[in-house]
Amino acid sequence: MRFVKKSLLLLSLLFASFAAISNHDVSGQGYQHESYCCNDTLHEKTDVSDFHRCGSTLYRELEEASYPKIRQFREKLEKESQIWLKKHNEQSQILNEVITIPVVVHVVYNRSRPEQNISDEQILSQIDALNADFRRMNFDTVNTPEMFRHLAADTYIEFQLAQRTPDGLPSNGITRTASNVEEFSFDVDNIKFDDMGGKNIWTRDRYLNFWVGNLKQEYLGYAQYPGGNSATDGIVVSYLNFGTTGTVQFPFNQGRTVTHEVGHWLNLVHTWGEDDTCNSTDYVADTPAQEKAYKQCPGFPQISCDSEDMFMNYMDYTDDHCMNLFTAGQAHRMHATLSGFRAPIKDSDALIKPELSNLLCDTLNKGLKSGPLYLYLSSEGGYATGTNVHNDKAKAQYFENSEEFTIVKGGAFAMGAAHDKGGLAYAAIWEMEPGRKPGTHAMRNTPMAIDKIKDDLEDGELTHFRFEPALAIKGPFFMGVILPENDTLALLASDFTDITHAWEQWENNIWYNFQDSWNGTLNVNLAIYPLVCRILPPWKPDQIVNLKLGPNPLTLNSLNLHFSNFSPEWLINIEIYDITGRRVFYLYNKEIQSQINLDLSSINYHGMFFIRVYNEHFEVSDKFLRINTVNH
Repeated sequence: MRFVKKSLLLLSLLFASFAAISNHDVSGQGYQHESYCCNDTLHEKTDVSDFHRCGSTLYRELEEASYPKIRQFREKLEKESQIWLKKHNEQSQILNEVITIPVVVHVVYNRSRPEQNISDEQILSQIDALNADFRRMNFDTVNTPEMFRHLAADTYIEFQLAQRTPDGLPSNGITRTASNVEEFSFDVDNIKFDDMGGKNIWTRDRYLNFWVGNLKQEYLGYAQYPGGNSATDGIVVSYLNFGTTGTVQFPFNQGRTVTHEVGHWLNLVHTWGEDDTCNSTDYVADTPAQEKAYKQCPGFPQISCDSEDMFMNYMDYTDDHCMNLFTAGQAHRMHATLSGFRAPIKDSDALIKPELSNLLCDTLNKGLKSGPLYLYLSSEGGYATGTNVHNDKAKAQYFENSEEFTIVKGGAFAMGAAHDKGGLAYAAIWEMEPGRKPGTHAMRNTPMAIDKIKDDLEDGELTHFRFEPALAIKGPFFMGVILPENDTLALLASDFTDITHAWEQWENNIWYNFQDSWNGTLNVNLAIYPLVCRILPPWKPDQIVNLKLGPNPLTLNSLNLHFSNFSPEWLINIEIYDITGRRVFYLYNKEIQSQINLDLSSINYHGMFFIRVYNEHFEVSDKFLRINTVNH
């Protein structure tokens, strides 16, 4: 790692129509069925000498001690479940309707511990593992003892990351919150509240909420049983045991902490019941009576209560490698819950991608396009605004977002260098952390092929990208590029300014402002142009249609019309007149949209122009100044 200032060699390269040449010179800157079960050398290991597999039982006891009415309500729910189960006999009824549950994962990480901000890949690995376990598609079904195989069941329950927020904005089902809290505890439940350093719940009737963070008291996770507080309803899991890759630690690295806790969320109890006696029950007929929990990976058979114990059940305490089944009775009990207390989630709209038709969109940083852009070289080798000998990981630009846009659809980069070896870079967006710097991990990223960027560069074009789905934001943010490991890539940047909003992530994962990392010799802004939008309210007959023009003054040939308070079913007419009253442009029966782009290259002179937009419902007009007719 380098912790020294970097230096610039020169600024160069004429890039199509938006770069210029400069010669400035600056400086600065063992389950026994399989031998592999219980011995893993690829992952960090959890110290099992002082840990608790599950905190759900204690969490429930604390809940009910504080609020006795919750216990009474749960007793009522249990009676309702038993009635449903008698009506839907578990041995005769075949489950054939798959229920898909919308999921949101709230990652809450300590600012000084960036590894707690687990990756999207790790989160997706957990969803995959969860679906495999619940659909009996897990790779280790062969490890189920023969005497239990006829009881093992596909639960016909699946899970999918949500596609919209509670407010109807697009989402990938993941939220990320930087916190000053070092450890979260279930006796306080602080991970579930904004004002306690956590993240507020998304409505429980529409989402299964997961919170992932650093847990106190060595608990792997805990869930809230049906019937508890609506503000805390969900599942909390340690970042060390969520998913099958990334930060997970053996022997809890196959995602089965989550499988176990979702069982509790759907009203399953541990296989040995409430107490360590043979008289306790888990309310499921086809799981054998069991005296106590099993840990690690015991050999089969293990016998208690005069029968072989089903310690490989997901609701026991064995290591992840040793778990491999739910029973048909457990599946039916979960469906009883999904037909009772959890029934509203089946009607959730959280998996429906929001239609973003009535939007007002704009491009930020447009002013940068009108001035010269430069490619900056590092005197040590490589590019100051891209890949270099310092192994910089990313470059990003800060955006104030003063218009309170709530959606980022994508954007564009002006690149100055691209040398292709077949690799990828990533367009990315980061949230703002204290110090007005980017977060360690991107909130969203999308791949860009270096060979495509190279083609854009040779054609003198911007490199455009889109986030799928679009990203909901609130307030300031950073947008930039995650640099390729083996290819060469560099952004163009502005001429020198008094203040730079450009940042770079060094190989130590720390972000530095260009002013600091280049010793005040590279105060520039990066040629990055976010495409941002906000949702407009639906049109009402008594509302006035609003028209906003941009850019104004117009220096190129492209004029954007932004509409609000309109009906999407309308056709409109557009006319443009010069100062003499001569019509110089018209477009009739155009479908109205929140943004319409007009190509005015047919107008070959400058001056003041007037635009009229109308149909049988409304008429609006405005004026704009055209000061440059040069084609770019």
